[in-house]
Amino acid sequence: MERTIVAHKEHVVWNIPKDYEGITSYNPRHDIQDYLDLLACEELLGKNEFTRRLLQLNSRVERQLITRLGERYSVAESTINFSLENGTLKNPDYDEPVIIRYKKGQQFLRQNGSRETDREDAEVEGIEKVQQLLQNLKTHETIVVISPKGPKGSLYGENLFDTWQKDRNGTITFTRYHSTLFYKQFQEAAKQLDQNFPETKAENLTAAHFLNQPLKTLEPKEEILRRLATTADTIPQKDFETYIVGPTRPYIHHYIAILAKTPLAINEVNKSFHTIINISQENHDLYQKHSKLPKIYSYAAYDIPHAMIVANINYYGTLPVKLDTKGCPGGSKTFKVNQPSLIKNLAIAIGARSVADFAPFAGDEDEDTDDFPCGGTMPDGSPCTYIVRYGSGIKKCPQCGNEAKCG
Repeated sequence: MERTIVAHKEHVVWNIPKDYEGITSYNPRHDIQDYLDLLACEELLGKNEFTRRLLQLNSRVERQLITRLGERYSVAESTINFSLENGTLKNPDYDEPVIIRYKKGQQFLRQNGSRETDREDAEVEGIEKVQQLLQNLKTHETIVVISPKGPKGSLYGENLFDTWQKDRNGTITFTRYHSTLFYKQFQEAAKQLDQNFPETKAENLTAAHFLNQPLKTLEPKEEILRRLATTADTIPQKDFETYIVGPTRPYIHHYIAILAKTPLAINEVNKSFHTIINISQENHDLYQKHSKLPKIYSYAAYDIPHAMIVANINYYGTLPVKLDTKGCPGGSKTFKVNQPSLIKNLAIAIGARSVADFAPFAGDEDEDTDDFPCGGTMPDGSPCTYIVRYGSGIKKCPQCGNEAKCG
C-alpha cells in the first residue's frame, strides 16, 4: 500500500506528578497523556480529522470512567457496541482493530515478565475465534466466553463471562457479567449451553481452557444468566445509570472539558476527578438507602447550572476520596503466581480484567520504521520520488509539497 508522509508519533513529555505514580482505581495521567498527544498533532491532522479524533477520545474517556465506576460499585453488567468492518472487529473508541489491541496487551505483558502467558495467549486466540464466529452469527445465537479468576497473586481476580450478540443491522453487543462459579462449575454450565464445548478433567482445568474456547448457544439470555450464576450482590444496570451515572455525568463532562483545553492544569484535573469519585460514592450510598431516593432524584440531576458544577467541584474536589475496597482477595487455588510488581501494580491501577486493558502501555516495536517514498504527485502529474526519513518530523515534502499526516 502506498504510504504518505507520516509525522513520527511520540508521547509528549511532561513532568508527571509523583501522586500519579501510586496505585489507584483510575489514573488521570493516562488521560492527560492522550490529550497532550492529540493536541500536539492538531496542525498536522487538519480541522475535520482533529475534530473526529477529539470526539472519539472524549467518548472513550467518558466510557472508561463510567466503566470504572461500574466496577467500583459492582454493576451487574456492562455493555459495549462493536462492529464488523470488512470482517474485522472494531470498537468505535479506537481506530485500530480489536485484535490488534489484544495483541498489544499480550506483547506488553510478555515483555514485562507476566507469569500468566498461557492465559493471555489463550485470550488472544479466543478473541480471534470470536471474530470468526461473529461473521455468520444469527440473531438468535449467542457467543459466550468464560473468564475465571486466576490463582492467588493473579492479575485477574474476578469470575466473569462475556456474551456477544448481533442484531439484524449488524450491530454487535458485548456484555460482561459477574459470576459466582468456579472452574468445575463453569465447565458443567458450558456443556449445558453448548454440547460441543470441549471437556477436560477437573484437575486439568485452567483459565486458558475457557478463554480460547468461546461457545455458541441457542439458549435465551435468561437461561444463560441462570446457568452461569450471575452475582446477586450487584447493582442493576438501569439503577446504576439512573442513580449513580446520571448525577455524576456533569462532572465527567467537566473533567473531559478541562483535559481537552488545558490537560496540564493538574490541580483542576485532580479536583474534577476527585469530584467524580466523591459524588458517585455519595449517590451510591444514598442508593443503598432506598427510602431517600424519591426525594433525591425528583429532578434532572444532569441539568444543573454550570456555576453549581464549579461550586461542587471546589467542595467535593477537596474532600478525601473513599478507597475502593472491591475485588476478590484471591483465587480458587492455593499457590501464588507471584507476578512482577510492575505489572501487578499496573493491573491494580487500571482495574485490569483483560489482556486488552494493557494495550495502551505497549510499545510500537512492530511498527514499520523504514524510510519511504513520499507518495505525493509532482505538478506535472508524475509521482514524487523524494525519500522521507522515518521520524524526521517533516510536515511538508520539500520536493512536491505534499502535506504530512499525523499517524
